[in-house]
Amino acid sequence: MTFIASQAQSLKHATVSATEAFSDFTLQPLANACVHIALAMGAMPGSSVVCAKAAVASFGFASFQPGDDGVVLMNIGGAKGQTIQEIRRGNPGLQGKIVLQDLQNALDQGSLPDLDAKIMPYNFFNELQPIKGAAACFYQRIFHDWSDGNCSEILANPRPVIAKHSKLLICDFVVPDHRPLARKMLRDTKMFLVGGMEWTPKPWATLLERNGFVVEAFHGLHNADNSIIEAHLAWRSSSAL
Repeated sequence: MTFIASQAQSLKHATVSATEAFSDFTLQPLANACVHIALAMGAMPGSSVVCAKAAVASFGFASFQPGDDGVVLMNIGGAKGQTIQEIRRGNPGLQGKIVLQDLQNALDQGSLPDLDAKIMPYNFFNELQPIKGAAACFYQRIFHDWSDGNCSEILANPRPVIAKHSKLLICDFVVPDHRPLARKMLRDTKMFLVGGMEWTPKPWATLLERNGFVVEAFHGLHNADNSIIEAHLAWRSSSAL
């Protein structure tokens, strides 16, 4: 949530979602309080570190090859680059450039020392993805903060530039259908209060299908915090038939 906390418009979106979810005036103070708590928690640096370790442990990045422009992966919402550092450390043979994308005011806080990445300002809500044909478009702990409609807005921006061989990777909370960890269930409750969602695999797959993607696999489904959803463009599946 570090990336979300840095966005000025996030409070507006979250407050509107909370207002709609809690039309009963007696619950409105609770909804507003949860918005502020969630955003404050997002500013904690540990959240990105947890995402980084879970992501690298759950997914094999080493097989990726750079696109035509030499970029192998975009890390959207990458904060200070903790995830990129873990990917580089766990996959020393990974070739190509990694691009860290975040809002300018988040990037102004600085990145990790000696981070092997290109730094690029980017707003995932209102900007088309400027990098074309990279092997992977990696969203870091973003979607669980937003409503279904907001997620569709976000997914529209990378779709035109994702190549046939490219992957959409989403590092986020996925609640298993069976025996979910208590920690994940508590996160699920908190996101309901602020207008975001925590989803089991089927709703995640439905969301992505509705926005032109097909889920290939869920990696690290029983991780304590984050899993990785691996997807590709739907037309790629059609062309293979």
